[in-house]
Amino acid sequence: MVAIARAVSLNAKLLVLDEPTSALTEKEINTLFDIIRDLKARGVCMILISHKLDEIFEICDRLTVLRDGETCGTDASLALDSAGQPWIAYSCARDTGGGALVTELKVATP
Repeated sequence: MVAIARAVSLNAKLLVLDEPTSALTEKEINTLFDIIRDLKARGVCMILISHKLDEIFEICDRLTVLRDGETCGTDASLALDSAGQPWIAYSCARDTGGGALVTELKVATP
């Protein structure tokens, strides 16, 4: 939180937040998300790196899935499963020398 305050005091227009909630309590996470929303309203751009999908869906406008340093997809295409629940589906194609290996990532949205 101190680093964010420092960046804001310097009028930063871009913040890169790498796993910012990993050592925070639930109350601190809520405070951080309030700060992020406020900064967004002021026009500050943020890149949030996280493996906590529930937090990503709560706070992010757009997401990009990376696998082995390569982009699998951006701006999720939502589909419904057999129970009518929304899912995000991405496919990552990698050249293995003998053809493409396709890996699909399917994530339930909260």
